[in-house]
Amino acid sequence: MEQEQKLTFGQKAKLGLQAAGAFARNPKALVALVKYQLSVRKQNKAAARSSN
Repeated sequence: MEQEQKLTFGQKAKLGLQAAGAFARNPKALVALVKYQLSVRKQNKAAARSSN
């Protein structure tokens, strides 16, 4: 397993701008990503409730 690399502020800013540019070119991808993240959070909450 690879060790996670710490990103500098400049690297984070560059990645953020690249992602923003990609989503500006394809807004449907952003909508899909948000829906996916919400579904993952719902599943995690349901799993946490059932394990308690």
